[in-house]
Amino acid sequence: MKSLTKWELAKQLQQSQPDLTQQRLVDIIDTLADLVVCHFVEGGEIAVLRGFGRLRMVRRAAFTGTHPKTGEPYVHEASKRLVFKPSAEAIRRINEVK
Repeated sequence: MKSLTKWELAKQLQQSQPDLTQQRLVDIIDTLADLVVCHFVEGGEIAVLRGFGRLRMVRRAAFTGTHPKTGEPYVHEASKRLVFKPSAEAIRRINEVK
């Protein structure tokens, strides 16, 4: 499985921005990620990057489950998570036949 790290992303960005160092580009990527997270921490519900996709905050209510080994009741705390939905443009480009 091939993955894309922020250092590899910075290396690719450096091809179009040769005046910026790879470390500077990594700092920019980190800042961008931090800004998106802060948006949700401050109560934001949706973050949209046109042509890439949408991040949406989903709230999960607390519920009582059962511990799988002991069978005792277990309370799952309420939680929040981010759900990503790729844009139609991103899906189209991924599925293009080469």
